[in-house]
Amino acid sequence: PPENSNIWFIPAVTTNFPHTVECIADNGVLPASNRIFTISVE
Repeated sequence: PPENSNIWFIPAVTTNFPHTVECIADNGVLPASNRIFTISVE
């Protein structure tokens, strides 16, 4: 995915965490670094 995904990744966490982030990660949209971050926060 484009690096722009990092821009909307942060608001997604603060607004709809954790469900939205889990769905995004399951769909493989997040870069590997953000997917690891998602697992760690959860």
